[in-house]
Amino acid sequence: MKNLIFTLGLGLFTLSLSAQIDKSQTESEYVTESKKIVKIILSDGTEHVGVLLKQDENMVLIETAKIGKVSIPKYKIQEIIYLKGESEIKTLTHKDILRDDPRFRRYVLTNSALPYKRGDVVAVFDVFGPKFNFGITDGLSAGISTSWITIPVLANIKYAAKVTDNFHLAAGFSAAIPSVVNFKSGVISPFVTATIGNTIDHLSFGIQNHTVNGDFLETGLDNGNNFTSMTFAGTKSINRKYSVLMEVAYGDFSSQDPNFGIVFDVSFGFKYHPNSKNSYLFVLNGIFIQDNNTFESFPAPIPFFSWTRIL
Repeated sequence: MKNLIFTLGLGLFTLSLSAQIDKSQTESEYVTESKKIVKIILSDGTEHVGVLLKQDENMVLIETAKIGKVSIPKYKIQEIIYLKGESEIKTLTHKDILRDDPRFRRYVLTNSALPYKRGDVVAVFDVFGPKFNFGITDGLSAGISTSWITIPVLANIKYAAKVTDNFHLAAGFSAAIPSVVNFKSGVISPFVTATIGNTIDHLSFGIQNHTVNGDFLETGLDNGNNFTSMTFAGTKSINRKYSVLMEVAYGDFSSQDPNFGIVFDVSFGFKYHPNSKNSYLFVLNGIFIQDNNTFESFPAPIPFFSWTRIL
């Protein structure tokens, strides 16, 4: 009888120990993320959004709203982004999915006061030339742009700070030279920008002062000339793949030429963002120029196209 009790006790102890070892191995093999919602970006730009169930060193398992559980090899994953906002996958909106996307920092020709994050590299290619923005640290960014023939070359640096969740301020300056082989003249332009709204839907107002050194591009902007420009711009998301935007730029050049004064540049259009790496901007642009105290405009809107790529 004693041997039977001992044998049963030893068996129960062994079974309990085995269960603890199996549980320990299971917990070490998978890391459970308390069912957090994530956006997984693959190397080809494809994205998956779902509840993160498990992950190990080789695989990530999520549960999506439409197709259920999806297992993704880690070697295909470029980035895993933990989404803020709704805690249930069924109530997730496109704003939660697109939140903090660096492609929404820029309008047509200008940037908002929303900060770039460390490591962000965003390239824009349009009819004028290429533009690049680099996130140095969270909030501090730099950019460089030029035309396709490198005339002129413009560099800028900006620091953006969050005042509240829906209000951001940014300040910085840009410097332009005629080309990479001509440093005899230039333009220095400090600026400030304020942005109201979230990281997807927002309005911005900016003001920039331009001081010319030398005869810049032989355009009549001589040494010591000074003028101010202002911009008002906004963007509004429609769904996960489309958003609309507008931008109005104002400049007063009357100090350079008494017969040539105010210039308005107005743009309206939409942006198409099919995946997490690319977006395409299509706008119609109109220019209104005050010449000899009368406003003149081009007879038809000018189409404008750009491609934005996250590198």
